[in-house]
Amino acid sequence: MTKEVLDQVATWGFSTVLAAAVVFGFFPKFVVHILVLIYPRNHPRRLELLAELEAIPCRKRLVWVAEQLATVLFDGIPARVSDVRARRRIRASKTTTSTLQRASVVEKSRRTLKKEFFPSDVFEATTHPDPAFNRLLMADLNATEKYFFRGFSGQHAAARLLLSRTERESRVIIADPRDAGSINRRARYLLRHGPADDDFEQIQARLEEEIKIGLVGLFLARHRCVQVDITVMADPPLDRLELFDDSVWVSLHGDQHAVTEVYPRTLRFTEASFIYNMERADFLRISQAPTGRHFRITPATTREDFLALSKTITGVVLSDEQFRELEVKFDAFMADFSPDVELGAELSHMPAPQTGA
Repeated sequence: MTKEVLDQVATWGFSTVLAAAVVFGFFPKFVVHILVLIYPRNHPRRLELLAELEAIPCRKRLVWVAEQLATVLFDGIPARVSDVRARRRIRASKTTTSTLQRASVVEKSRRTLKKEFFPSDVFEATTHPDPAFNRLLMADLNATEKYFFRGFSGQHAAARLLLSRTERESRVIIADPRDAGSINRRARYLLRHGPADDDFEQIQARLEEEIKIGLVGLFLARHRCVQVDITVMADPPLDRLELFDDSVWVSLHGDQHAVTEVYPRTLRFTEASFIYNMERADFLRISQAPTGRHFRITPATTREDFLALSKTITGVVLSDEQFRELEVKFDAFMADFSPDVELGAELSHMPAPQTGA
């Protein structure tokens, strides 16, 4: 083999032999390897063309490669275009599916966040009663079996109980009238945010009286409840809380505009929300704390029982005359409160509350 190559080099010259090797040996294989790349990946013609080339004699390869060039142009290019389009459709389908999945996850997360942390209803602070607010709150009250209230005094809780028609279990958390710090801190807050001519001592006296009026109101509302459990705590939160079976209402009295508005901004959360469960758990923790001061009023509680209970809660003996004065003041509060909730007509049809045994 080597002798033959040397003889050909001697006869034809080195350059001629090299050119022949390139033209009949290297060039056909190189071109065919380029042509097969036109076909899509894994196309059977890729392997077929390479195998056919090996079966073609060297002297006929140039003509054969030229023939395959035309075949590949009219056969391989359409196959490649079809393959590219199919890949794009698959990729677009995957992208669309992925986009829809992401959108579904985002929407699900948005709904979860909205349900867990965002209020179902928002009522802005106003100087006039909002009919929608009162209508929805009273609907929640009339549909609930348990009514939990947390505020500085129990006036609003007692008023709502008297305005409702359903007997229920009620729990109330109010400020401890025997804790001077609670009243002083609330008085200072009202003094800072109230009118400039407010007097600190007058605010203190008004707050102490509101607690007593609220207690009298809860006593008057006892026939609307299975029982009224009262917990007094030092320095309750500024925001008023009203919790029902299906919702919780948070009146933002701690908002900077709440003091200047008669009706503060109020948020309603459904029972499926995180806020509802958090507020309920916190309420039950306080109302059931073994170290707390807890009291109970039932339909069987007499006036004498209540006067003794009032002394235990407030530390002050309440006479019959003082009781009647507080009862008159609570009736005045009810007269102002019932039109606000647009139920004054219903109030006129209710039997007078029993205050005796």
